Amino acid sequence: MTKSSVSDPGSSSPPLPAWLIDSLGPPASPPDKPIVVQKYGGSSVADPDRLKLVAQRVSETVRQGCRVVVVVSAMGKTTDQLIALARSVTQSPPRRELDMLISSGERISMALLAMALSDLGHDAISFTGSQSGILTNDRHSGARIIEIRPVRILDELERDRVVIVAGFQGMSYKREVTTLGRGGSDTTAVALAAALSASVCEIYSDVDGVYSADPRVVPDAKHIPEIGHREMQELADHGAKVLNAQAVEWAQRAGIVIHAKKTQGSARHTVVQADAERPRERGRATAVTGTAQVVDLYSQQGSALMPLLGQQGVMLRHLAIDGERLEATLTLLDGAVDVLPTDNHAYAVLPERQRVKLLMVTRGNLFLEGALLAASAGEENHLQIDKLLPAQYSDDKALHYDAVLFDAWTPAKPPEVHAIYLDPQGVDSPFSVAKSVTAPYLSDIDDQHPVLRWVSLADINMSRASVFRLGPYDRALAQMVKDPIVVAREQPGPTGIRRSLAIGFDVRQSDFPLRVAFPVMLMNAMDWFAGDVDEDLGSFRTGTTLVVPLRGGPSRRANQTSDAQLVQIRQADLTLPGGQLSPVPVHEGVVKLYGERTGFYSLRVPELLRSWTLALNLLDPEESAVVLRHELSLQQSRLLPPDAGQQALRRTLWPYLLLVAALLLFVEWWTYHRRWTV
Repeated sequence: MTKSSVSDPGSSSPPLPAWLIDSLGPPASPPDKPIVVQKYGGSSVADPDRLKLVAQRVSETVRQGCRVVVVVSAMGKTTDQLIALARSVTQSPPRRELDMLISSGERISMALLAMALSDLGHDAISFTGSQSGILTNDRHSGARIIEIRPVRILDELERDRVVIVAGFQGMSYKREVTTLGRGGSDTTAVALAAALSASVCEIYSDVDGVYSADPRVVPDAKHIPEIGHREMQELADHGAKVLNAQAVEWAQRAGIVIHAKKTQGSARHTVVQADAERPRERGRATAVTGTAQVVDLYSQQGSALMPLLGQQGVMLRHLAIDGERLEATLTLLDGAVDVLPTDNHAYAVLPERQRVKLLMVTRGNLFLEGALLAASAGEENHLQIDKLLPAQYSDDKALHYDAVLFDAWTPAKPPEVHAIYLDPQGVDSPFSVAKSVTAPYLSDIDDQHPVLRWVSLADINMSRASVFRLGPYDRALAQMVKDPIVVAREQPGPTGIRRSLAIGFDVRQSDFPLRVAFPVMLMNAMDWFAGDVDEDLGSFRTGTTLVVPLRGGPSRRANQTSDAQLVQIRQADLTLPGGQLSPVPVHEGVVKLYGERTGFYSLRVPELLRSWTLALNLLDPEESAVVLRHELSLQQSRLLPPDAGQQALRRTLWPYLLLVAALLLFVEWWTYHRRWTV
């Protein structure tokens, strides 16, 4: 008997007892053959033909003298089909039973692959996650691996068997079947590679590695042959689907080298390894803001992320700026040549954060009060909070506030201001409840909405939740599959857009208040109400028409100007980046102007005693991409630069061409004078 284990340092679940570890006996010395872990995704084993191709690739690896452990996902869309099947029986399947159901998809793949390998003459055996010794915590549909004890896997490898492991699944310390969540098969493969001390972990999918962008969307995306663990982690956290983020985290902790490969049709791949293994050259760029602030940005010039940062932009964090204007200048040091210095200057307008008056209507919620009161502390806070009991609330009192928060209670009539509803119930709820579900989970999350900036809702535990029916002005922010549980509403009204946020569960019956995401989400909602998120003018691009409405944002106090007053305004004063003053026309409360130069534009309306600052930047990537090319494509032809021989030939032939031209002119003159030509 042999054993090997690996633990997740971030897990809070207890490992196996020491007496059980000792009972397993000492580890045996491994054979000379290296262990290779290969993982094949659902697209690689989508049908029998593709599965046979996978078997041939595994067979080739075995013939190369390796011991092979294969981790497989469910075939094609099997997992989605099983979830749909469960929902055809009940709209809220219990997570435990759902794990029992969807874990069968990987079992089908592992058994079929073992059969295919046997047909090729290899002795193969398939294991479920529990048979492989993958121990997890007891969280269904999103478990984390605590420990791996691959005793049976090592025994079978010593018998020269190919071991097929079902990915995406494990067994809790309560001996319950668990699943690891989307992309969990990657985590299974990397964790097994660490437990087995494998020489390499190969992840096969439908792409041949990591690219600077999605090659299916960006045709000229560049392939990245090598990338560090930390850089790959950043890409995975921001949506790159080549590797699962948790799998990369495992690889970084255990020092596992990952090869991201394509199952068929491409020989190139991407190697993901420790950052220190790749030598880098340190460069420096300086960002200058005004005359008082200087920030040095240090970058790794050899990093594969640098091209990505050049395409996506660079964000400066914790930069203290006085005033509303931010000007940044990028200076290339170390003697680098910049062929287009115009785009080295960036301009931004820092929006003035509006003060929000919030009325909290609650019977008592320490979690809620603590999160909001902490945000309102300090002299420069932008949030003022008052609290009332539900019996003390009235519509007239709500009109004195910018927003109202209703905690597990709804009034008979929605307020005429912005509102947050925590667990709205009853016939008076402005959000219609379709049904109630037990032990829900959030799967489809709209992280592009301003309320969910820097907020993670994927792993929240709830005892119960309400599923809302979406109205014409509603947008689902978080759903359990297709059931909306967190909803945002933007409804037009006589005083402008009225915004509402509905959270379909009692925060006291969840672990949401214990997470950093809870106060962050509440403050995002306040900014959303105040218009500090998407109502500011922001930055514009040169060569575009700028549209500036003179009416303020959604806050009721932002602008008390009537429509009749706005219609009477005919002209505004515009100050250009160079300081020149130019009048611009105003039509029905809107100013339209054409921005030609980069820099700051100041717009002032004397009748309103208000002014606006606009920032224009050269932001077109095609305008900035002025790198010299070695070939020029014209339709279907290519123009290549001439080599030295061609250039010399052209320089040698031109005198002869002039001589030929002179002879032709002489011949034409001679024949003309003899009337041979007319």
